[in-house]
Amino acid sequence: MIMVSTRERQDRATGTVATGEVLLKVRDLRTSFFTMDGVVRAVDGVDLTVRAGETYCIVGESGSGKSMAALSVLGLLPKPQGRIVGGTVEFEGRDLVTMPDRELRAIRGNRIAMIFQEPMTSLNPVFTIERQLTEAIRAHRNVSRKEAIDLAADLLNKVHIPSPRQRLKEYPHRMSGGMRQRVMIAMAMACEPRLLIADEPTTALDVTIQAQILDLIEELKAETGVAVLMITHNFGLVAETAQRTAVMYAGRIVEDAPTKDLFRAPTHPYTRGLLKAMPRLGSKSAATRGKLPEIPGIVPKLTGDLRGCAFAPRCPHATQTCWSDAPLPIEVAPGHLVRCRPDLIASEYPQ
Repeated sequence: MIMVSTRERQDRATGTVATGEVLLKVRDLRTSFFTMDGVVRAVDGVDLTVRAGETYCIVGESGSGKSMAALSVLGLLPKPQGRIVGGTVEFEGRDLVTMPDRELRAIRGNRIAMIFQEPMTSLNPVFTIERQLTEAIRAHRNVSRKEAIDLAADLLNKVHIPSPRQRLKEYPHRMSGGMRQRVMIAMAMACEPRLLIADEPTTALDVTIQAQILDLIEELKAETGVAVLMITHNFGLVAETAQRTAVMYAGRIVEDAPTKDLFRAPTHPYTRGLLKAMPRLGSKSAATRGKLPEIPGIVPKLTGDLRGCAFAPRCPHATQTCWSDAPLPIEVAPGHLVRCRPDLIASEYPQ
C-alpha cells in the first residue's frame, strides 16, 4: 500500500485552494422533516461550492445537519417525512432537485458516489461481497456477469484487500471494520465518479485504521482526480485532508473558508469554541485544568420559528440583536465567509 504521511496530507490540505471547474454548487438549500411534533428544519439555507479535484469538509457537532445536507444532495432523504423545500443543487450544470427520479438514479452511484458512516449497516449481511459489488457495477455499466466479477476483484485489489477473489465470496460479518470500509470505498469508486461524498468514513474505526482509510481516499483521489465532500466532526481530519472547510451549526453554515485561513484566523464564536475544545499535545494549561474548555449548552431543536442567530443561547457575546435578527454572511477576507454580527467580528475577532 502507498502510505501517505501526516505531513504530506497536511501539505496537500494547506496548499493552494483548488481553482478548477465548479463541480457541485449548492445554493440556499432547505430540507425539512414533517413530523407529528412539527416541522424540523434540518438544513436551513446552505450554500457551498465544490470544485473538481478538491477536498471540501463540512464540520460540526452531532445534530448540526451535516449528514442531512449530504443526503439532500443525492436525494436520499427518508420519505415521506423528508423533503427538499427550497434551493438548488447543481451538479455539472444540472439541478438535481428538479431532475426526474430516473435521471437522478443514473447519476447516483455513477457520477456521484457516497461512503456511508457505518459499513456494517450499509452492507447487506445476507449477500456476499461479490453480489453487492457486481450489482453496483452492472447497474451503471453494460458488462456481463463475468466482466463485473473481474472488475470487482480489481476494485478490491485497488483498495488493498488481499486475496480479492477469495474475499468476493465472503459475507460482510467475516470482515473487520476496516475491511468493510474498504469494500464500501471500492463500491463507491466502481463507476469512477467525479464526486465522492464521505459521511464520517472513519468514525467507527480505531486510530490506526482511520489513518489507513484516509491514506486510501487520498491515494484514489490522486489517481482518479475525484472531488471529495467530507462530512466529519473531527478538526484533526479536516487539517490533514481539506483544501476548504465549512463549519455547520443548526442547519446553517456559519463559517466557510480555505482550511489554512480557518485555522489561522477562526472568526465565528462557534468555530473558535470548537477549536479551543481540541486537545493539543504538550498543552500545560489543559493538563493543569484537568479538562478541555467546552461550549455550554447543546445544539437547539430545529422545530418552530427559529429567529435570530441559532448560536445566540450558547454565545458569550450575544446581544438582544443576536436573538432577534438572523445574521447574513460577511466576507471578512477573500473566500472567507462568516455568518455573524459585523460589529462583533470587527471588535472581538479582528483579522
